[in-house]
Amino acid sequence: MKQKIKEDTKIILEIEGKTDIEGRQEILSFSSRVEEVEGDGCLLVHMPIYKGGHYMLPRDRLISVYSFIEDKMFLSTALYQGRVASDNLVYARLRSTSNLRQVQRRNCYRLQMSLPIEILQIDPFLERETRSYGQMVNISDTGMLFLTSLNIRMTEVIGLTFDLGTEKEPDVQVAEGKVVRLETLYGVMYSQRVAVGFVNMPMRQRDKLYKYIMGKQREKMRQ
Repeated sequence: MKQKIKEDTKIILEIEGKTDIEGRQEILSFSSRVEEVEGDGCLLVHMPIYKGGHYMLPRDRLISVYSFIEDKMFLSTALYQGRVASDNLVYARLRSTSNLRQVQRRNCYRLQMSLPIEILQIDPFLERETRSYGQMVNISDTGMLFLTSLNIRMTEVIGLTFDLGTEKEPDVQVAEGKVVRLETLYGVMYSQRVAVGFVNMPMRQRDKLYKYIMGKQREKMRQ
């Protein structure tokens, strides 16, 4: 059965923003709700609220639309078509640019998190370990995006330590990640933006990460 977005569907709009002074690319995520599905297929959604006011969506960038239908998560993309005001409420008109695609467990929603991480590099030839620190940008149950000034190489496998708990109840996670993407940064605090895919991760830990991320996602949907 083909799934469709309907009226009152809860959604999350995700938009890539500017890069800050530390080299982190801003990812804005907004909770919203579909008010109406128009005859031409456009969605009329509640205009996102940001810092106490309406956030005017960009017209020149694709917007990722995460929708929740029958306890499943779907992803599509859309373009902002304009602002609509009705009965003292403000809506955004979105035109879909892709079909709905179910987000499987192994393609988990990326959770935006700014957390310190410890990075471990092992040089098997010199039999030397190098420990340094970086800043997490986002995480899923399959990998992580982070910032660092370490000299990291493509396909290198590195150790990562990070804490998903609180000061009173720490939840330290230790993982291995294989570098799948590198981006050199200039004029900012960190010199590299690094994407890794988790490797050798026990299923129990992967499931724990997945439940943590989806729990944070549900919290956001309730806001």
